[in-house]
Amino acid sequence: VAVHAEPERLRGLVLIRIACAAKGVARPALAEELAATAPAKVTAQQWRQRLEAVLGDLLREGLVTETANKLLAAEPGRARAAV
Repeated sequence: VAVHAEPERLRGLVLIRIACAAKGVARPALAEELAATAPAKVTAQQWRQRLEAVLGDLLREGLVTETANKLLAAEPGRARAAV
């Protein structure tokens, strides 16, 4: 159970962080801000790969959009983050 819970927690954290950024957040800033939440055994490269995978999922699902190098929560993403 714990193995599957970590990606879902990261996904929720990423979505909430993006939803809280009224003017959007750049990928590098997001990675830096959330790096402290990465498990200690995860390398910087692994962390970035995990984050990019989560962002890819959120973008494909229409929960997040990306314009001018900024990630923004779409309406469905804001609604999900508010739950």
